[in-house]
Amino acid sequence: MQNGLGRIPVLGGSSGDGMQFTETRVCADGAFRTGSAVLVLISTMLPFRTFKTDHFVPTDDRVVVTRADADRRVVYEIDGRPAAEAYAQLVGVPVAELTVQHYAECPMVVMIAGTKYLRAIRSANADGSLTFYCAIEEGLVLRAARGVGLAEKLEDTFVEIETAIGRPQLVMGCDCILRKVEAKFRGLVGQSLVGIVLIEDGRFTYSNARFDDMFGYSEAEIWERGPLQLTVPHDREFVADNLRRRLTGAIDRTDFVFRGLRKNGEVLDAECHSTVMQVGGRRMLISMVLDISTRAAAEREILVLQEQLREESAHDSLTGLYNRRFLDASFARELTLAERSGQPVSVIMCDLDHFKRVNDRYGHQAGDEVLRAFGELMKQHARASDIFYRYVGEEFLMVLLGLASEGALERAEQLRSALAKLTVEHGDGRIRVTSSFGVATFPADGRSSDALIAAADGALYTAKAARRNQAQSGR
Repeated sequence: MQNGLGRIPVLGGSSGDGMQFTETRVCADGAFRTGSAVLVLISTMLPFRTFKTDHFVPTDDRVVVTRADADRRVVYEIDGRPAAEAYAQLVGVPVAELTVQHYAECPMVVMIAGTKYLRAIRSANADGSLTFYCAIEEGLVLRAARGVGLAEKLEDTFVEIETAIGRPQLVMGCDCILRKVEAKFRGLVGQSLVGIVLIEDGRFTYSNARFDDMFGYSEAEIWERGPLQLTVPHDREFVADNLRRRLTGAIDRTDFVFRGLRKNGEVLDAECHSTVMQVGGRRMLISMVLDISTRAAAEREILVLQEQLREESAHDSLTGLYNRRFLDASFARELTLAERSGQPVSVIMCDLDHFKRVNDRYGHQAGDEVLRAFGELMKQHARASDIFYRYVGEEFLMVLLGLASEGALERAEQLRSALAKLTVEHGDGRIRVTSSFGVATFPADGRSSDALIAAADGALYTAKAARRNQAQSGR
């Protein structure tokens, strides 16, 4: 596979039914298949690293495989002795007492060009042989290894990755099943970087130190409580429903985000992953809980920024009215709705008369103040359904839904009269302006947004040609 993919980094592993590795299947195209694999090709513009990590240190004890069946992954003899006997001597226990714990804590390794490769043992067999999880050939030199600092080694690896590419947003990986066994025997649940709890009959029956610290309670205090008591009131029904559906088997597993409640009253954002386990015939939930407050706060900040960007992309920054971009996106939709309902839509195009004189005499800041004042005047004379746009420069556009030509012409005249009476103060200046208006109505003056705007623009120029400060209709 690596040869076929060239320089594309590859990571992966095998899955098994527990530790049997005999009945695994791949589901594809509606059927379960044997002898198959899943290949996922990931393409990303983000920086990434492929890595492997282990916490095993080879000992000086070297042995040689003297008889093996590589196809079956079985080693019969090591140093001319039964393989299980030789391995048991290396780890210091009788053959009869070998367990999966020993295989997890003391794998064999092969050193190639200074790099170690783990060769994990699956089982010791009745005939004295050892079955491995990968092929072992005769003549191979093996060394016993001991595990040290599993969690510390993993933390060090992630520190190196964060230094190289920043804090990872996503980690994908395959873990040796024996590592899980080793973690269980080493009690790493208690040292976990995530909170872990057991829930039975609505109460906690176990919690690790990370979970206790996360919510600010002692272990004894946690055991006196249940999940809902560590949840803000608004989220309790949601959390209870997720846990209930998982316990009853309505869903295979449950993953959800909720707002937790610390002992001191502070609220934290938490992510919960729960699954069911059977203990002594009783069903209980084992849940992993992560404090994602920092991530959630960043996501909320991003949502606020995105909303701000949406607002800014649709609004004119000077007047606060909708801009030309939003007009292009929304006007055609409004006309479609009007055509379906048989309602008229009128457009008023307005242009401030001799606006260049304002800028030349008072300056552009004064001109901006006049534009803002006119925008506010438009809003004051608006119905809830009216839509106002700054079209370009000193030109503005009003879309009046459900209003026929006569009503639109009356609205334009009202706005014209109000503007003529308005005085805009800027510095020592008192500025008076007028405006010309052109009115067009759907469907009489046009059935498309372009046609209506063109008709209103034509009426506007008629008003300007007639000495300005007036409203004209397109008909």
